[in-house]
Amino acid sequence: MRKGGHGPKKRKQIIDEEMRKLLASDFMDEWRSSAHMSEKLKNSYSSFWSPLSPYVIGARMKRYEKEYNLERARKFHEEKAGRNYWRRKRI
Repeated sequence: MRKGGHGPKKRKQIIDEEMRKLLASDFMDEWRSSAHMSEKLKNSYSSFWSPLSPYVIGARMKRYEKEYNLERARKFHEEKAGRNYWRRKRI
């Protein structure tokens, strides 16, 4: 049972928990875009909710950069605007 209430967890809470698991995993050892991460996370929550967009992932990643020792790079593509990519910093 959840602390402080009854019923299922909120969408934001589930997304936050799943993102933390993903960021702590080996998945972040390579450069990953927010699109890669949203694809990986889409099975983590109910299909009744709207899909998790790469824009939401990108906005949330700013919170986690220091905590998970991530580096960010902006890569530009011919057909698309620049995208942010993240990976765990190499020592």
